[in-house]
Amino acid sequence: ILVSHAFAILSIICKAIGLSLSHFRRLRLSTASISILNFGKRGTSLALFNDTCHLEFFEIAR
Repeated sequence: ILVSHAFAILSIICKAIGLSLSHFRRLRLSTASISILNFGKRGTSLALFNDTCHLEFFEIAR
């Protein structure tokens, strides 16, 4: 589990999936979103990116 700011998270994701850091601005992260990287014998995969479904409860509660 890593909790951080958008630039740090996007930097890690770019590195992990082999995307040049110069392209990080093409990716968008919502506040409090969840992204999941899987690290395995066959390499790294991005299993979830910018998911905010866990925040739906707070939208309903407003």
